[in-house]
Amino acid sequence: MDVVALPRSEAIQVFPLQSFVTCGGSEVLKCCVYNQNYTVSFRNNTALTTGTPSTYQGNLTCYTYSQTVKCVTGAMSSISCVITNRLSDTATSQQMMSMYYLDGPTCNAMDIRYMLPETPSGKNYSVPCQDINPTLLGNIIYPCKDGKWGSQINQCYSATIFLALQDVKDLINGPDVEKNLPLFLHKIVKIARDERDNIATLPKNIDYMVEIISNIGNSNATITKPMMEDLLQTVDIMVNNDTAWTSKEDQSVTVLKSIENVSKNLQFNGSIAINESIHNVQLFGAVVDKRTKYEVRFLMAGLNGSVTIRNGSLPRDSNKVVSIAYSTMKDLAPQNKSKKINALVMSTVISDVSNEDLDKDIFNITMTFTKSNESLKNPDCVWLDLDNKKWTNSGCTVLDDSEKEVKCSCNHLTSFSNLMGEGDAEFLAIITYVGIGVSILCLVITLIIESVVWRSVIKNKTSYMRHVCLVNICVTLLIADIWFIIGAALAPMSNANPNLAACATATFFTFYFYLSLFFWMLVLGLILFYRLIYILHDMSRRIMMIIAFTLGYGCPLLIAVVTVASTAPNGTFVSQKICWLSADIKTKTFLAFVIPALTIVFVNFIILIVVICKLLRPTIGERPRQEERQNLV
Repeated sequence: MDVVALPRSEAIQVFPLQSFVTCGGSEVLKCCVYNQNYTVSFRNNTALTTGTPSTYQGNLTCYTYSQTVKCVTGAMSSISCVITNRLSDTATSQQMMSMYYLDGPTCNAMDIRYMLPETPSGKNYSVPCQDINPTLLGNIIYPCKDGKWGSQINQCYSATIFLALQDVKDLINGPDVEKNLPLFLHKIVKIARDERDNIATLPKNIDYMVEIISNIGNSNATITKPMMEDLLQTVDIMVNNDTAWTSKEDQSVTVLKSIENVSKNLQFNGSIAINESIHNVQLFGAVVDKRTKYEVRFLMAGLNGSVTIRNGSLPRDSNKVVSIAYSTMKDLAPQNKSKKINALVMSTVISDVSNEDLDKDIFNITMTFTKSNESLKNPDCVWLDLDNKKWTNSGCTVLDDSEKEVKCSCNHLTSFSNLMGEGDAEFLAIITYVGIGVSILCLVITLIIESVVWRSVIKNKTSYMRHVCLVNICVTLLIADIWFIIGAALAPMSNANPNLAACATATFFTFYFYLSLFFWMLVLGLILFYRLIYILHDMSRRIMMIIAFTLGYGCPLLIAVVTVASTAPNGTFVSQKICWLSADIKTKTFLAFVIPALTIVFVNFIILIVVICKLLRPTIGERPRQEERQNLV
């Protein structure tokens, strides 16, 4: 029998996905496939045209074809790439190339790292990831809306990971799964190490890695300890960065379910432990009889956990029990609306035993969870319904809730953790709103008083500048408080939708005006320092006003804009939970506020010390006017 390979349709790369051409214009289309002796053709409707070999990109051979667009408004041509092997079998590209007659409002051509051509509003332009990095597949999509380019949508993924996914599909459907799976697992952990950065930054890679793990979990193959070590090291790398898992809660459930399936087929005698050279996943297991208590303990990322199955609970005379704990899964798994996962996620399985085989009146599993956040209250012992992908507490009860730990008891097996609420969050929210409300009222009263007494208190330059600073301090704090309340009101919606534009807007203005408040405090301190130290130097009021407003509003605006420009494209400007700067320790966006604010406080403290010393020990011959001195003080 003569067997000749054909590429999978998703492995056939085509470019451009969309092309926008003026009347009678043409476009060179490209189709790339992994090196084989294939015939590559382009299908336009029913017509097939053989492509011309043009370039090589890594292991890819690319073919080109030129197509002309008709001069009809709304005209469109759809072209696919067809691969034919020497047995005349064919495979067609999963993605179609579309050509449009360019008419109506457009986004202007733009040269970034690559050229974005003029594109009609309402359409997208796709750039092949291979043009940026030959080791990547997929596309970067640029949407055009209302004549303006939108934010890019990165759908790049590693060619190596993609090929590994095709390999595991072929392996699972092949005749020698038991023989080939150990080699594949050893290969995939090497790929995960090499592609660590890509896995952490490209969400599509997470999708493919999860699909690989899912295929392994569904293989029902016998698993040895070395195979399990390779698999857990791969998962350890996958779950190391929670940023890459944004909006991928369902994928985390797939990982948990797949590892449970694999663990049921894990072969060992006596006991087993896999906890070396991995940071986010640990596995312990033991073969125990019906009369023996099963007990294991976990320690990861400063969190403890334990699993105990009391004697007499196990269904058979010999039971192979395996427990797996995840330290980062609390941030990746589906979240409850009102409570947060506050501990390790721990799974326990028994080989060849399902929950239906357990007598729920007899079976009992007890777990202890160290609280990752001790300020949270009202613990709830829960298990993850892997089919419905949500947490539920049926069959579980809280045995003990101490300051640092929660003890749970359940009558079945699966993935467990504990959920905890904010405790006094509602009370604290009331305090916040009342406090901000009082602040706003007092600031309004202060501004009214300033407007009434303004003419009587600006008798000289020093007094004038001092009151200008006080008014601007009140105005910036007032506006910041208003935006703070808006952000607080938007916070629940932001938690449900982290990409909410209104939350980002509220965060920007709150950040800007609170920062401006500190800069006006700096201006006030500098004026005090200048008027007291440089007695003989007299700066005009106009210059002082220009410097004051530049420092008070210009500097914070520059900091705010730079912060947004450097963090918003990566989605790290706004916190996932509240409408404020992200406090993620990896991105450190909040430092854009903390560092300038603390620096200003420090500078003003130094000015205060200097001024106090100057007032207590004036220089000989120095006789500042009494009125000026009173205004300064």
